[in-house]
Amino acid sequence: MKRRGLRQPLLVISDGAPGLIAAIEKHFPKADRQRCIAHKLRNISSKLPRDVQKIVLEKIKAVYYAANVQPAEVIASHVIDKYAQKYPSAMQCFNDDLPSCITHLKYPLGHRRYIRTTNLLERSFEEQKRRTKVFPQHQHERGCVGLVFAVLKRAADGWIKITMSELELVQLKNIRNLICPNGQSTNYISYQLAA
Repeated sequence: MKRRGLRQPLLVISDGAPGLIAAIEKHFPKADRQRCIAHKLRNISSKLPRDVQKIVLEKIKAVYYAANVQPAEVIASHVIDKYAQKYPSAMQCFNDDLPSCITHLKYPLGHRRYIRTTNLLERSFEEQKRRTKVFPQHQHERGCVGLVFAVLKRAADGWIKITMSELELVQLKNIRNLICPNGQSTNYISYQLAA
């Protein structure tokens, strides 16, 4: 991606795979990393008894959907204090990588829905798999690439719904300046390249 011209991104969204985290840290060391909270919630849920999953997960979601980082940290500490003795493995899982689970709270409110999870991208991959199963053999490579392109184009059309107000553009530029201080940044924020 870097060879093809990808600039230093503001944010990279990933699951908790150690190899992926290491690659992000190596190649985009200045980027914020957002942990996919859908994956994280599934991990935490698997460590809780079924009868309390809904109650505990609602409290954890209050952290992930807080107004900004400071209240999220306060709520998280209360949740950990309340449930650490009863469900230690679930609370350990919740506490692991917590700062990257609430990174999206630094970004404009209108963008948070799209950047707190990798589900939009994963849905595109699932749709592509579903379509290629229906047509398992193609006459030629071009037909297969066309099918994959159509699926990804449809997903990209959904991303166009993300709009930026002047205030949000200023917020993104400020984040860019924090990530790349001392004029290292091109200070380039645009609708086309989405920061």
